[in-house]
Amino acid sequence: MDKPKFGVHIGIQEETKVDDILSLAEFIENRGFDAVFVSDSFSTYHEPLATLAMLATGSKKLSLGTCVYILPQRHPLLVAKQTAFIQRISGGRLILGIGVGWRDNEFEALGVPYNKRGLVTDEAVNILKMAWDKGYVDFSGTWFKIHEIEINTKVHTRPKLWIGGNTSRALTRAVKMGDGWVPTDFAVSDYGTFSSSLTSGLKKYERDVNDFVVASHLMLLTSNDDTKTKLMADRIATQFGSTPEEMKEWALVGTPSELVDKIVQYQNVGVTYHVLSVWGLPMDQVKEVLDVFASKVIESL
Repeated sequence: MDKPKFGVHIGIQEETKVDDILSLAEFIENRGFDAVFVSDSFSTYHEPLATLAMLATGSKKLSLGTCVYILPQRHPLLVAKQTAFIQRISGGRLILGIGVGWRDNEFEALGVPYNKRGLVTDEAVNILKMAWDKGYVDFSGTWFKIHEIEINTKVHTRPKLWIGGNTSRALTRAVKMGDGWVPTDFAVSDYGTFSSSLTSGLKKYERDVNDFVVASHLMLLTSNDDTKTKLMADRIATQFGSTPEEMKEWALVGTPSELVDKIVQYQNVGVTYHVLSVWGLPMDQVKEVLDVFASKVIESL
């Protein structure tokens, strides 16, 4: 069984400076992680694709990902321009993780019907692929009608396209249209629940299981000091309206040896990539948590 890959979902706050972001990306790269990810919401302080463009210039090997980008809230032609640029300047390192969104008030503000967001997403994905492959778009759908527009977005290789979501519909969209599936806060047992649907979906759409990524998005809390780990877990769990013990079901919380065991459990149900969220931790704790994970967990797998 191959060792899983690990990316880091970084949190960006109002006071975060460019130097802080680039320094953290360098730290993540030097510790042997595979990628850096950012999230997307009107409530965040950053714009995700602009952030990835900046990170592309400050890292040499890291994949650059969104987990996840709310695609139906943007016009796909603009997304195609931005993502093609990032793909080019990074040397093909973009992982575009997309989702359909979950806050109806955001869609209302943007003039996109909340109950049509799945349709808008599907059409937008088809437009992105056409733009990346051909550099022009000629598309007639239910929502988008685009007639033969040249946008110079052809790339040597498409960005990797992951589909986020915890539902059967998201999984179907992933195996039909994407390169991977990334649900959020899934326990090991949750993947087992979807196992047969994943297998049948890959077969139905003639997808190679070896080329399809089954990922996780999990909070990471660990250290060399059990007391410190508990204090971190107590604080973060309170923000989620949970308890540290409950979090252990849907997050990576505990000692390095406990996390090694948990990751092996995820491997056994087919998870090959972990996006580790360090959201909500101050910078010094972020670096400590990641350093411990790299040296004590990744090296032990």
